[in-house]
Amino acid sequence: MISEGESRPYDVVMFWNLAPEVAEERCEHCLLAEKHFHQVVYSFIQDRKKRHEIEQRKVFFGLWHIDQDNEDMTDLFMNFHGYSTIPWLTVIQENTHRQPGEPFVSPSHEWNILATDTFTGMKQLDFVNNALSTDVEFKLTMKQLILSNLVITGGLTAFVCIVVFGYQYLLL
Repeated sequence: MISEGESRPYDVVMFWNLAPEVAEERCEHCLLAEKHFHQVVYSFIQDRKKRHEIEQRKVFFGLWHIDQDNEDMTDLFMNFHGYSTIPWLTVIQENTHRQPGEPFVSPSHEWNILATDTFTGMKQLDFVNNALSTDVEFKLTMKQLILSNLVITGGLTAFVCIVVFGYQYLLL
């Protein structure tokens, strides 16, 4: 874990959320926001594969599930960071020379993702890109590409079938 006084030559992106079994019962948007966070991580991995890692700053991603059984994590979440609701997306920039009393996280790099927010993977990636001054593009997994192409192809096929077979009825 990163202590408050330490300096570090890398960025950290943290997603604080309820444990999945608790979120299923109490927070539907928490599950969806976490799913989108995985897409942000995937986009960064694909971007780093394409570009030389040596030229890019290191970015570490963390996902912390908060539950009542883990008092240390709850204490870190609520007392150290001052959070009270879930989920949160926090971007902690590289800091090689932290001054005493300097805030650990800039308030503009914290996002309390509410159910009323637009929290798609693209929005989360934009938030992280803005906080880290990066230009990572949103990437889809192969499964997502295949499913979206199947839906589009199926829709176009259905349309063509309706036009071809319903043409005689359309002329009436």
